[in-house]
Amino acid sequence: KHEANQILQLLCVHALKWNTDLGALIIFRMLRISMQYGLSKASCFAFSNISMMLCCTVGDIRRGYEYGKLALKLLERFNAREHLPRVYVTVYGLVYPYTEPCQACLPSHQHAYKVAMELGDIEWAVQNVNLYTLVAMQCGSKLGPLIQELKNYLQELKDFNHLIITTIIPPTLQYFKNLVDPEGNPTVLCRDGFDMESFLQQAEENSFANLHRHCYFMCFLLAYLFDDMERAREMYHRYDKAEKSFPLTNPLPDEVFASGLLATATVRSSEDNALFWRRIAHDSHSNVCRRCENSSWNNQHRMHLLTAEIAYMNGDAEAAAVSYGLAITSAGEHKFLHEKALAYERAGIFYADAGHDFEEARKHFELAHSSYLEWGATRKASDLASKFLSPCSQNL
Repeated sequence: KHEANQILQLLCVHALKWNTDLGALIIFRMLRISMQYGLSKASCFAFSNISMMLCCTVGDIRRGYEYGKLALKLLERFNAREHLPRVYVTVYGLVYPYTEPCQACLPSHQHAYKVAMELGDIEWAVQNVNLYTLVAMQCGSKLGPLIQELKNYLQELKDFNHLIITTIIPPTLQYFKNLVDPEGNPTVLCRDGFDMESFLQQAEENSFANLHRHCYFMCFLLAYLFDDMERAREMYHRYDKAEKSFPLTNPLPDEVFASGLLATATVRSSEDNALFWRRIAHDSHSNVCRRCENSSWNNQHRMHLLTAEIAYMNGDAEAAAVSYGLAITSAGEHKFLHEKALAYERAGIFYADAGHDFEEARKHFELAHSSYLEWGATRKASDLASKFLSPCSQNL
């Protein structure tokens, strides 16, 4: 029966890609064999996937977290090194971020990538580096070291002749470089030798069309960060179309948060389709609040910043000022440097506009500028300085 579980695990890996219902049936079968005939090395894979289903599909975060811990204990007990990359993808990539500080998950993905490469398990090395990239984006890892690290991962995968369009590294690496590179249009991913449209076409031809969602998300986020609201809305609609084609039971936290920020800014700047954008803003806020119940570390500052932006959108200056302060404090305490910088910037815009307190606005813009520089986003810091801190700026 232990051999049967090994075979079922191999089947499950492919079934989950093409038929999630079949994959779920195989996982339940593996779990039943484990409970009836005893635990084995393959059992840790079954328990890790049960934890993922509970968190991502059922929404039972507490039980999913417990099953995830059990999977890790079984991995250690059986010294099942060959299963480590697969279990780490599920537990540290899809379960623990609901409850644990996301920064704590980064070393586990690095370790799993190394183990997978040593085992020659390139597919699961890629899965771990994909999740490492997403979590690093959520954490706001320092851009200089992160860019070099992703370049190294990409080169290593190329050396193994791996199909690069199965990884999110190329477009995400370009996203990070746009925040740093002083040349070119920072809102466009098609630059520095990376052609997003060609990349997406190859991805679709090789049955990885879900990469459209991630690319368009980064496009609308860049446009928002660099205040090109027309392009941000255009890219959001492309993202929304891709999201409907490849929906997730629980959307990625960065996507939810960024959608809310774009929506509140759009309502303030344009009367077009205001009800649509208000719904997105409130849906985003509700989603982040629910996430905050399980992990205040990862979500508290985002909840406060969206609360502030919605209050600003609704003309409640007093509530907005309080929530901006809470967002800045929480982001700093929980080590989200990039979103502390963003909170300072949004607060500066608020004080310059709604409060007409230009001294307070300038103080917040200066703190945003220094925080962006500390993160490594030199292009973004320069853009902010030219708009809000230069002597000839028309915004203050």
